[in-house]
Amino acid sequence: EGQTGTLEAGKMADVVVWNGSPFSSYAQAEQVYIDGHQVYDRRDARRQPLSDFMLGQEARP
Repeated sequence: EGQTGTLEAGKMADVVVWNGSPFSSYAQAEQVYIDGHQVYDRRDARRQPLSDFMLGQEARP
């Protein structure tokens, strides 16, 4: 409690930056941050995992 709910310094967050409304079926994720690390960037081939499973694995220390 107290570590989630808002984006603030010192709190944990997984964040997805969308290019449109996240409720639209046409929106695409531009960037994904997990545990404070960028794990996906649609414009950077080095930041595009092979699967959703690998996306989560790459964020682990």
